[in-house]
Amino acid sequence: MWDENRKQGSSTLTKKATQKNKHEVSVRECLRCSVVPCVDFYSSGRKLEGGELYILRMMIKKNLHTPCEVGGLIYSLCKLSEPLTKLLSYPLFIQCIRDLKASAFLLLCGHYRSSMQILRPVIENYLAGVYFDNKLVSAQSEEERKSIQEDFERFCDGKYEIPEEEYLEIYPKQKKRKKLLDHNFLLRWMINKKLVSGKTKDKLEKRIGLLNRYLHPHFPFTEITKPSCPECPALVNYDEEEYRHCVELFQDVMTDLLSLIYTYVRSYFPDKLQSEEVKEAVTWLQEIEEMEKDIGMPIIYSKELRNFIKTLS
Repeated sequence: MWDENRKQGSSTLTKKATQKNKHEVSVRECLRCSVVPCVDFYSSGRKLEGGELYILRMMIKKNLHTPCEVGGLIYSLCKLSEPLTKLLSYPLFIQCIRDLKASAFLLLCGHYRSSMQILRPVIENYLAGVYFDNKLVSAQSEEERKSIQEDFERFCDGKYEIPEEEYLEIYPKQKKRKKLLDHNFLLRWMINKKLVSGKTKDKLEKRIGLLNRYLHPHFPFTEITKPSCPECPALVNYDEEEYRHCVELFQDVMTDLLSLIYTYVRSYFPDKLQSEEVKEAVTWLQEIEEMEKDIGMPIIYSKELRNFIKTLS
């Protein structure tokens, strides 16, 4: 019976789609698809419930939030990373920026859980960047530098394995070693090399722990458990409490990366601090608080971000 209904429904959709294709379909009509409700991005249901673009539009229209809360930070990060093109880590930082853009878009469109799921790989990617950069900077000979560059190329090909002696240095009591880089090894390695403090390590581990609740089968952090969750899985809704929590976590991760990249520029390319790109990035960050006053809305939700901006002055 179910198969018959499915075939009948499929036939109906095919018929509608065929009829629709006889005429030129505008972009607006396509995004408001009347054939497949799941891709009607402007559909509206109850108050602040509907398609993704409807939620984004209404959030801005009702002065609830602004894309500046996430977009400006990504732009600053992009500008700030301009001097780092010659570093081994540069491709990893660029991937971080791309992932952050995807996370930001999902956050603005009401996909809070999916938005947070992208952030853990961002942390792990920039930790991997620090790992290879520091090994290269610490190399004692040209031969060693060449070997590390080859290791990074293997990493880019998905073939890099943690050297056994390096792993045993971090985990001397473990008989069975892991071969692939993960945040546990990277953070312990950084502590061992005195690149981060124990406080920073604990902070990042706590942050990853928060993000893991969106990744793993932790049911209380699913959307379906919330009373406001739409009955139809094709719809999203605006949830003020969830948005605030997620945008704060997003900005925390952004602050980690902004702080890291700024430290890189100061350490490796101090002459670039006066470049147009870096000055533009820093200026934008320093003016966020003035923008908050001008528009009468908060933009910064992360205490860490606000503290970082103060250090720039």
